[in-house]
Amino acid sequence: MSVFWFDQLAGLVPNHLVAARDDRMPAEVADRALLVRRLEMLPVECVARGYLAEAGWQECRDGGSVCGVPLPSGLAEPARLRELTLAIHTAGAKVAEDAGVVLADTKLEFGFASDGTLVLGDEVLTPDSSRSWPAESAIGCSPPNLSPEPRPRCR
Repeated sequence: MSVFWFDQLAGLVPNHLVAARDDRMPAEVADRALLVRRLEMLPVECVARGYLAEAGWQECRDGGSVCGVPLPSGLAEPARLRELTLAIHTAGAKVAEDAGVVLADTKLEFGFASDGTLVLGDEVLTPDSSRSWPAESAIGCSPPNLSPEPRPRCR
């Protein structure tokens, strides 16, 4: 799944994928692993939310915040990461919409290649890193999620 998304997003940002299949990979993992280049990963996860659902929506509704965690003063906005995160979410949401799926949110990770290039790493827009649901699902309750993680259902 990540290979599909890396291909879809290739025009937006470089990624760490070297090959989906390669003779250097042990046979026992050849169908479950990717050959990637080593990155110096940034110590942040970038999250884009197109929709608030479940606990995030509940917290917003109850307390007017999302995640409610006080942050230390003096933080600066990482402008390039923000720009890439939003561009990737927007592009992914369009591809998903064309397939009849709503991409609610996603978590992305970035790192630097040995030449200093900022690179998209880890997985991208998979059910393990994103929440999505069928477009025909009802608005106003938590729709069925396509992620393997269990989610509360509508009452």
